[in-house]
Amino acid sequence: MSRDRLETFYVFEYFGSSEFSFSKVTSQAFKAIKDTPFKYHSHTTRVCRYQDLVLAVTKFQMKFTRRYEQIELQFTKTLKSRVLECPNKLECVVVAPGQLKGYTGEGFGPSACFVAQFEGQKYYMEGVGSTLSETLVCPYETQRRAEIIGYGYSREGHVHLKTSLCPPNWLNQDTSTPTVYPDMKVEEALTLEVTCSPKTEIDSFCSLAILSVTVELLELTCVNQKGFKSTKTLRFQKLSYKNYFQCLKSPCKFALPREVYESSIPDVGPTFYSSTETRNYAIKVRVGLIDLERVVPLMVERLVDINVARMDEKTLRSLILKKQAKGSLPSGPTYNRLFIEAHRPSKFIPDGPKASFDVLDQCETVPESQKTLLVHGFNKVITITNIQSKNSEIKTLGPSKDFWTSEKASSDLYCSMEYRLFKVQKANTQYLWIGPTITNNGMFFTKNLPLDLWDISNRELRHLDYAEGPMVVFFQTSTRKTTKPMYLRPITTPKLHPNLKGQGVVVANGMKVSEFLTVRIVCPFSWEVTPDTSIDLKLDLVVARIKEEADPEKEEFCFVSASKEVFHWDDFTLSETGNEWYMDVSPKWLNGDLKGILPTFHTNNVFKRTTLDVSFTFRSMGSSQTCSVQVPLAVCLDCVDVTGYEVIPPEYAVLADPEEVERFGEFRDMSEVEDICGVGLAELSDEEWPEVE
Repeated sequence: MSRDRLETFYVFEYFGSSEFSFSKVTSQAFKAIKDTPFKYHSHTTRVCRYQDLVLAVTKFQMKFTRRYEQIELQFTKTLKSRVLECPNKLECVVVAPGQLKGYTGEGFGPSACFVAQFEGQKYYMEGVGSTLSETLVCPYETQRRAEIIGYGYSREGHVHLKTSLCPPNWLNQDTSTPTVYPDMKVEEALTLEVTCSPKTEIDSFCSLAILSVTVELLELTCVNQKGFKSTKTLRFQKLSYKNYFQCLKSPCKFALPREVYESSIPDVGPTFYSSTETRNYAIKVRVGLIDLERVVPLMVERLVDINVARMDEKTLRSLILKKQAKGSLPSGPTYNRLFIEAHRPSKFIPDGPKASFDVLDQCETVPESQKTLLVHGFNKVITITNIQSKNSEIKTLGPSKDFWTSEKASSDLYCSMEYRLFKVQKANTQYLWIGPTITNNGMFFTKNLPLDLWDISNRELRHLDYAEGPMVVFFQTSTRKTTKPMYLRPITTPKLHPNLKGQGVVVANGMKVSEFLTVRIVCPFSWEVTPDTSIDLKLDLVVARIKEEADPEKEEFCFVSASKEVFHWDDFTLSETGNEWYMDVSPKWLNGDLKGILPTFHTNNVFKRTTLDVSFTFRSMGSSQTCSVQVPLAVCLDCVDVTGYEVIPPEYAVLADPEEVERFGEFRDMSEVEDICGVGLAELSDEEWPEVE
């Protein structure tokens, strides 16, 4: 897990359409990076076009020194809202995104997203922003503060605090970090869970208790200076503090009552990023504990990153009750393409970070955005670039100029991305999670890759509203018998990794489909349908198949569920937006296991991706109809046990029972993986790279 803290800077540049090329973007910024090349972490560029002009917005992320910088701290009773007035900025807003340039979705609001203004036009900005926690503390430190090993008689008991922030489901989230708004109730979106597990049977008795819960709002403001530096001000506002005593029997998972951390978001915001200043937010949760065996106070805490968007009640009501007009750009697919290169550090620095732009200039059309990230390993620097293009698939890409001039061995030509299922045991608790790895020259490297670099499918399916359909269903209303259309909508809820942009899911053999997929039957709103309406709809058969994305004709059966279920209109619920009724198909229809699915991978020239196709056979008035949903899948290569290698599980890791772990089959120890892969979990050591000042 990374021990680097990151600082974010934005560069806004304007070009004429005829003279634009990626090689010209941020040329001055790359010259500045040459002075401190080891501080560079990643950069992302988003392109906005308007008539004969092009706006290129580039986000640079630079690594902090390993020693904490001096940050000005301010404790205040009330944080205040402040809107930055400047032409070059990105601001978090709640809008109907269909009104924005550069948005290719359905355009129904409300949605939380970032917006840039260019020539009087508002542009939808994807893949932007940063988090307060990655600037304030490194990911390793964040996870370390959320757990304690050392309570009870054995002094080896394990405590873990898990948080989850889920804003209201009527507010679509088009940002990587959850977006909240002033006056929003924290307890309605935030869930807190304390897990404790004993080392010995003696610790199983009540040797741990909760004493208090504190919730604070943090605001970090960074004012940029020359040379990729900034002055930082961190402000605190306490939202709630409650004394709460609760003994915890071990092992247990205890969800804290919502009234313990009841509070609301104050009048702050918005989150914004500009060429001169940035401001972002986080909720800090601290749970005070006491070791009853030794009468010693303990503390676990979490930083929950959030965006804050400004909006008024009148605007919000109009977004919910009225469908907004679509934007000027037509709806269409979004294509992604990953490009991975391995470089020798001595050849890569100082011009290497710009190598990705050499690749981008080879594209047939100018992409809308790109993101490049460095992964450091033993005598290697690997660049991962995700290229995104709307309505035009990226087919031809060749190596960068730096790649050809760095005297590479033939083994360096091959880089691939795969996924692995990891397990680590702490005390009697086992954690499971899925993460991407990069393989090169017999070694695999792990990195906390941003979610927009997790390669699931070449085509983005985020804007897919309904799947195949409609199916025709007979309705009996109070006045007449009629037919209405119904659709199927796939809802993915990944279990072992964070939610990804789109419908893609990373899975491992042994999982049940019902663990990550919910299928919803949807009926558009109609005034003709009343509570006393009846329908004729039955489900007889569900068939799941695995298809290869490169060859859709090639498929294999996954499972078949044959039964009979009759649906009633009472089973349907009116959505919060009031534009449809819906009902979720029972999970029993999707309880089939994934078995024997070949792992997926991605290289620059060859890839293997799969799609789960689930078809449903319905009957209405004696007539059979079949509809299906498709979910892109990435399948794990293998299962690895990293216990004993000082690995701290990520926040999204799942606490698993022994029975749950067993169904995934054998977990190879890291020593076995090292025999096969050369090294495992390769990380940059302090001795290999100079200290960043």
